[in-house]
Amino acid sequence: MGQGTISRLPRLKELYLEYPLEYWDDSRRRLMPCLMPSLKEISSLSCLTSLKIFWDSFEPAQDTTIFSSLVDYDIRVGGRGENKYRPASKVSLTKLVELTGIDNFEGFHDLIGRAEEVILRETNVDISNIWNGEGEVFKDLKNLYIDGCKTMEHLAARIPQFEIQSVAQEQTSFSKLSILVISRCSAMKYLLSHSVAKRLKQLQHLSVFDCGLMEVIVMNEGTSGEGEILSFPKLKSLKLSHMHRLTSFYREHSSLLSPLDDATNRSSQSQTLFNGMVYVTQVAFPCLKELELSGLKEISDIWGEHYRSESWPLKSLEITRCHELDVVIPHFMLSSLSSLERLKVDDCDGLENVFLPSVAKGLERLKKLEVMYCKKMTVIIGQGEQPSDEVISFNELTHLKLKFLQELSIFCLYQEVKFPKLVDLILHDVKINLEEIELGKYDSTCELKYLDISCDSEIQLPYTWQLCLHYMESLALRQSWSEELKFMMFWNLKVLKVFESGCSILFTFSVLGNLHQLQELEISSCCLLEEIVEDVRGDEPSGTNKEAITLFRMKSIVLKDLPKLKSFFSSAHFEFYMPALERLEVVKCGLFTTLFTCPVSKSLRQLQSLHVYDCRLLESIVEDARGTETLNADDRIIRLSGLSEVVLTDLPNLKSFGLIARHTFFMPKLSNFRLSRCPHVENFTPLRTGFKVTVNSEWHKPKEVTDLNDFVRQYRKRCDSAEDQPLQAAFLSFPWSSPWAF
Repeated sequence: MGQGTISRLPRLKELYLEYPLEYWDDSRRRLMPCLMPSLKEISSLSCLTSLKIFWDSFEPAQDTTIFSSLVDYDIRVGGRGENKYRPASKVSLTKLVELTGIDNFEGFHDLIGRAEEVILRETNVDISNIWNGEGEVFKDLKNLYIDGCKTMEHLAARIPQFEIQSVAQEQTSFSKLSILVISRCSAMKYLLSHSVAKRLKQLQHLSVFDCGLMEVIVMNEGTSGEGEILSFPKLKSLKLSHMHRLTSFYREHSSLLSPLDDATNRSSQSQTLFNGMVYVTQVAFPCLKELELSGLKEISDIWGEHYRSESWPLKSLEITRCHELDVVIPHFMLSSLSSLERLKVDDCDGLENVFLPSVAKGLERLKKLEVMYCKKMTVIIGQGEQPSDEVISFNELTHLKLKFLQELSIFCLYQEVKFPKLVDLILHDVKINLEEIELGKYDSTCELKYLDISCDSEIQLPYTWQLCLHYMESLALRQSWSEELKFMMFWNLKVLKVFESGCSILFTFSVLGNLHQLQELEISSCCLLEEIVEDVRGDEPSGTNKEAITLFRMKSIVLKDLPKLKSFFSSAHFEFYMPALERLEVVKCGLFTTLFTCPVSKSLRQLQSLHVYDCRLLESIVEDARGTETLNADDRIIRLSGLSEVVLTDLPNLKSFGLIARHTFFMPKLSNFRLSRCPHVENFTPLRTGFKVTVNSEWHKPKEVTDLNDFVRQYRKRCDSAEDQPLQAAFLSFPWSSPWAF
C-alpha cells in the first residue's frame, strides 16, 4: 500500500487493517512489510465510521478529531504483548482501545471514555483525568486491563455528591464493567472508593496482582451509612496476589477514624481480609465461585466473624504463600462454605493443620484437596474439640495431593478417614501410613486409577490395596515397588514409572505379557535391578526357540541409572516386541553389549527418537543376526521408517550402530544424528553407505559427504589423535528429501 492511497478514498466508511500489514512483492517472490497509513491520512476520511488499525507509536500533537465520529473501532498503539492475567472475554465487543508505553494519550480521551474494552500497559496516566466523576464516561465499559502503570494511585476515587444521587440509574460510569484486572501498579494504595464500588453491579471477574503499596481494595471515603451492605451481586471470581501490604478488602479512610481507631487498625496483630477493625459496612459476594489469595503477607485471617450467617457459594478456594494465616476454614464458616469442591493450600508456613474434624465432615461436596510446602503442618485434620470414634468420610473426593510436608506424620488424629471415590492419589515427600487412607472398596469397583508415591523413606502399600492395583491405570512409585508387585496383573495399566526400587526383577514373564494397555514405561535409579522380566527357564541358550512378548500399545520407554541391568528387549528365552514404540531413552545401563536383536529391530517401524547415553559395555545398537539360512532381498532390510533422531553419547566401547553383515538399514526420515565421546567407533554399519549427508563436527565446518562410514572412520582417527583432549559432539544432519537406504 503506497503512501497516500487511503487519502484518495474520501467516501470510505469502514477500514480494517490487520497487523502486520504486508504486500506481495513479485520480484522478490515473498511478502514484504508495508507501513500503516498515518493518522493524518485517516483524518481525511470524513465518512469513516469503523476503524481497525495498529500504530507502533503516536504523537500527541496530532489531530484526532476523526476519532469522535467513529462508531466501531479497534485501535492499538505500541507493543503487542498479551497480558498473562487477562481472562478471555465471552462477549463480542465493537469498541476497543489498547495503548502500550504511551505517557500522553490526551487525543484518546474520547475513544477510551466510549470504549467497551480498554487495555493500558506501561503508561504513566491517571484514569481519573478522563473520568472526573462524569456519568457519561465509561458507561459502556465492559473490560478494563491496567498493567505496569506506575504512577496511578487509584482507579477511581470519590464520586461527587450529585453523581452519588444518580447511582441508581441503569447506565452510568462503570455500571457495565464485567472484567477488571489490575497488575504491577506500584503506586496504587487502594483500588476503588466505596461510591464507585457500589456501581459495579455487573462485575464478574476481579483480579489484582503485584501492587506493592496496595493496602485495601475498597476505601470508604465517607459515603456509606452504618450497617450498609456493599454487594457485588454478580462477582464470580476474585484473585488477589502478591500485595504484601494488603490488610483488608474494605476499610474506612483514616481521615474518618478517630486517632485511637486508626492506630489500632495499623498496629493490630490480626489482619482479617473480609472484616476490618471498623464494622460500618459489610461486603457481600452472593455469587462468588472462585477465590484465590497469594502472597498476602499481612493477612492472618480470611473470614470475619460477621460472615458466620452469610452464604458463600464458593466452589474453589486457593491459598498460597500467606505465611501469617493460622486457620483456613474456621468452624463458624462451615455452613457458609458447604458448596466447596476444590481446596488448595500451598506454602503457608503458619498452618499446623488444614481443618478440624467438624469442618472436614461438613465439606460434603469437596472433590479436590491439595496441600503442599507447609513447613509446620503435622496433620491434615487436626484435633477436635472432643475426641471421637466417628468415621470421617470424604464421599465426593476424587483427587488428593500431599507434597513436601516435612512434619506431616498422620492424616487425622484419633479418627478413621475414608475416601470411597478417590481416583487420584499423589504423595511426595510425606511420612504417612497408607493404612490410614481407607478406599472403601477393595475390588474391581475401586475408583483409584492414578497412584503417585515419591518419598525419601519407603512406603509400603497396604495388603488390602492389592486388588485395587489390578485395575490401576497409572502407577508411579519411588522406593515403594516391592517383591509382591511383580506378580500383580495390572489389567488396565497405561503408565508405569518405577524409581529407586531395591528389587532385582520387576515382572514375571506372564505379568509383562498381560500388560496389553501399557503405553509408557520409565524405570530409573534401581541399583540392584538385573532383569525387567524374570526368565524362569534359566540362563542356558535356547537357540531359535524363543517366546515372544508383544506390547502393541507401548509408545515410550525410558531406562536410567540401572548399572546391573543385563538385558531388556531380549534374553536367552524370549524377545520383546513393541510395534508402536516411538521414543526410547537408555542412560547408564551397564551390563549388556547390544540393545536389540535383529528380529526386534525389524519391529520398530514407528520408532522416532533413540537416545543412548553412558552405557559403558555397549558395542552396538543392533546385534548381528546369527544363522546360515538364505535370506531374500526383503528379509535383508531393517526398516526403521519413522526414525528421525539418533543420539549416541559417552559409549566408550561402541563399535557400530549395527554389526550386521547380512542386513541393510532403511531410514527415510532420519534428520539428526549425534555422535559424542565414542572413541572406538569403527563404522556406522559394515556395509557401504552411499548417500549424501551433511556433516558437522568439532573438526569440520558443515559440509556434504557421500560416505557416512568414511566420515566415522575419520572421526575415529581424530579421537585417537586427540585422546587426551576433551571430545566434543559430532553432528550429522540428513536432508529431508528422497528416502534412502544403507
